[in-house]
Amino acid sequence: MNMLAFILAGLAGTFAMSAFTTMVFKLLRRPYRVITILAAMMQFKPIQFDHLDTLSKQVPRGILVCAVVLHYSIGIIFTYAYCVVISRGWFSLSLAGAILFGAVIGTIGVIGWLVFFKLHPSPPGISLRHYLSTIWMGHVVLAVVAYYVMLI
Repeated sequence: MNMLAFILAGLAGTFAMSAFTTMVFKLLRRPYRVITILAAMMQFKPIQFDHLDTLSKQVPRGILVCAVVLHYSIGIIFTYAYCVVISRGWFSLSLAGAILFGAVIGTIGVIGWLVFFKLHPSPPGISLRHYLSTIWMGHVVLAVVAYYVMLI
């Protein structure tokens, strides 16, 4: 697979994951946006989190841009890793393989977020159960969308 193909697959998958998590958080009536929370936490200072609007006002635009770039870069890296494990025969280029790979990267993502929340001096007071389970499912969405884009 060429470089442009997996980058496009990673961008599409990450966009779909972001849309999925935003939709689920709206359905759960949770004011969470992954990129906004990431940007706020990247400042490593106390976060006042009572509403998403309040949180987004605490984040300088440059930090928000860095969070977007980081978020999408990780999605592209995960998609590249999917291409590597397919080429090595560890996963198949199939819907089942994409779901399984999504579960693996979802677990990695959840562990990464848990570590970030533990290391942060004052993480936002959000329900980690809701947040992390949605993040995990979002990674499955990322992998499935990336799989379908790779087929094009």
